Amino acid sequence: MRRIIFGGRFGNRFARRFARRLLIIIMVVLSPFFLLRLYNSPQHNLLGFRNLIFIGRRPQSHLRCVNEIPVIQSNLSAYAVCKSQISKPLVCNRLSEGRIHVSTNPEKVDWIPFVSNNWGNSLSPYWQARGAAFLMGSPFSFSGWNTPTWIGFLPVSVAPVSSNSCVKAYPELFRRMCDDPGPECDMVYAHKCVGAWNYIRNQILQETRSALERWAQLNNETKPIFNPSDMVMYDRCSEDNTLYHPEYAPIGFSAFKCIPKIVTVLYHVYDEAQTTLFCDALRKEQTKYLKAIRPDIAVIPSRGSAWKDFAKLVYAPYVLVISTGSTFALWATLANVGHVWIPPLYGGMTPDVGSNYHWINTPVLNLSIGKKFNFTKPRDISGANKLIEWLRNA
Repeated sequence: MRRIIFGGRFGNRFARRFARRLLIIIMVVLSPFFLLRLYNSPQHNLLGFRNLIFIGRRPQSHLRCVNEIPVIQSNLSAYAVCKSQISKPLVCNRLSEGRIHVSTNPEKVDWIPFVSNNWGNSLSPYWQARGAAFLMGSPFSFSGWNTPTWIGFLPVSVAPVSSNSCVKAYPELFRRMCDDPGPECDMVYAHKCVGAWNYIRNQILQETRSALERWAQLNNETKPIFNPSDMVMYDRCSEDNTLYHPEYAPIGFSAFKCIPKIVTVLYHVYDEAQTTLFCDALRKEQTKYLKAIRPDIAVIPSRGSAWKDFAKLVYAPYVLVISTGSTFALWATLANVGHVWIPPLYGGMTPDVGSNYHWINTPVLNLSIGKKFNFTKPRDISGANKLIEWLRNA
């Protein structure tokens, strides 16, 4: 029988070949493990992503909610082309509904601002215009803000970003945004539309935080500070949206299943000035229900100014939105780097805006449910309890 001797020139050559093969086998076996670790690793340096879609932390198994809606992840880079390769101008006339205008000579996107006390609706066309400019690979600018609020610190002009000496554009996504932005799209209320703002999550995140912090510094405000086990729960319950408004509505108590086990303090944020008999009764029952299913959680009412409430939604490590239709909550939570659970957009849309943003499928006490069960706007505690019972069991 022939014996292999690990020595001399032959032995060294054989040993090297054997070592290479062994290394290849180890890499094949272990590469999925290392790739998975890389995929799940947190991305702390948000500034490094520039105009790319927000990546964030991959959801851990203990943060997945039974009500969560699966979302197909966007592959933005697959649609990128160099701006110089586009032969025909990108045009979308429907953007003008939101006071968004595309100029071709010179090419730029501008916007006519209208800022009201309703921050959510004011921000919708702004971020849509910013998203359109990003997809076109064009500059964005407008005349300037006319508001003393933190919104006035958001950029009034933004240049396109070059990458490898090439300004990136996304013509296919731009045309899709124009042709198929959603079943209920209205560019004035562009949160009802998808295809533009949802591709600039990082810009929304970074610039919202920067504007809030600059305003706070000049107005002697401090941003809220949270512990890692804190969560903010936001509701939009008010007189004008209980079985009345087509977008705003409370969601079922089953949403509370999304609260992570790590949470020990739950700050219930709502506008105290908008309260009603029904909203008061609903909040009382929500607290009672939460204490029954999660006795380890302290539920604390947390009412404040509009700035403070918006900032809570931005800086909390965990957020649960328990009302549909709130643009106030939408634009605030898109600037959150923690984990957010929120009902779908108007029309049921659930765009991919990052792995930390969880759309949840929960029953909603909206107008169609009111008609189905012959519910009416509650006038007394008996009527309120009837609606609350439906929300508890839905």
